[in-house]
Amino acid sequence: MVATPETRVEAEVGHDSRWFRALLGLLGGVPTVGLAVPLSTALCLPLIPVMPITPLPGSVKRAIVLAVLGVTAMMASAVVHGSSLNLGSIGAFLVIALGVLGIAKSTDSTAKTAQVLAWLCAATIVYWLIVGVREPTFAAQWKYGGAFPVTALVVYLVAARRGRTRLAILLLVGFAVLSLALGSRGFGVVCLTAAIAQYAHGRYRGSVRDHAKVLAAAALAAGVALGLPTLMEQGHLGRDLQERALQQTEGGAPLLLGGRTEPPLSLIAVAENPIAGWGHPNRLDLPTIAAGKQLATDLGITTYMPFWMDNGQITLHSVLFEAWVSGGVLAAALPLFLIGLFALAVLRGRGRFYPLVALVSVYGIWDVLFSPWAGNRSMRLAVSTVLAAWALVEERRTTQTPPD
Repeated sequence: MVATPETRVEAEVGHDSRWFRALLGLLGGVPTVGLAVPLSTALCLPLIPVMPITPLPGSVKRAIVLAVLGVTAMMASAVVHGSSLNLGSIGAFLVIALGVLGIAKSTDSTAKTAQVLAWLCAATIVYWLIVGVREPTFAAQWKYGGAFPVTALVVYLVAARRGRTRLAILLLVGFAVLSLALGSRGFGVVCLTAAIAQYAHGRYRGSVRDHAKVLAAAALAAGVALGLPTLMEQGHLGRDLQERALQQTEGGAPLLLGGRTEPPLSLIAVAENPIAGWGHPNRLDLPTIAAGKQLATDLGITTYMPFWMDNGQITLHSVLFEAWVSGGVLAAALPLFLIGLFALAVLRGRGRFYPLVALVSVYGIWDVLFSPWAGNRSMRLAVSTVLAAWALVEERRTTQTPPD
């Protein structure tokens, strides 16, 4: 029997690769240090010297290099500025590097990577139900714990059955409506965007039907962008959501910035020290914070300090901006790369797992821009990175012109 790369991997890890991927996903929902370092990180360490099933995609290699570069930049910036290390971002970058490496070495397709994500979501749901989010209402539990893993797991189960594209679209729209009704506007927009991407999905050949499809998708996207704020403010999506939307936009702020008030402070901090960063967000000085306040006021944001400060610590509530402020432009390279990778996966991905690729990619962009390092976000971004990378590899394979 001739040894293939996959059998070599299975022999070295001591497991059938399918069960190893299941274990990798399940341990991704088990925390060790708070929630930031899942047990799957330890499982990825022995895979460093192991041969991959197939050559790693270039985007996977770049993600690992940029993660290590980001850690180095944040540590160097902290030393230069005499500040404490931003251990949250540094640890998350290391988890992403190890997670991407381990997952990519044990997979060779979107189907196999989707298995890891499905097990990760299942473990996250169990953790969420037993010891996770402690919120007084189901709406809060859904928003802070259950929305993504439940949706992604259901979409995976549907995508695993060929020819269920329309059902995937309906489910994404249904989860969007549910999320909006429960006050989770961000995830509702993510689901709607993924549904629109799935609707417009497919190779564009310039036919009348393709033109109509693209125009319909563009019209739907514009309708969501323009109509959703109006529906919220008029109370068509629930009284609680109406009150929150009106409160957040009472000063004339755009609805997105009204709900996410940290970008003005982040933008000012980056603009004042874009190359080397500050070493740590807590080093932002009073003039910088004052300039952030002025920008927030100019944008119509009236309530921001409770969101900028958490128990005396400055919070930027953004993977991208926290890294940029902590380590400068080199630390921001990984988040910016992930945004580009996820956007390409949405535009160019194909195949039966495309609904899942679209969902995790759109949500990945949202996470990088507007979410902090919380929960098992670092491992989830690692799985999403590998899934997007294999989606692009498969797209190139299917469109490659065979030699004459």
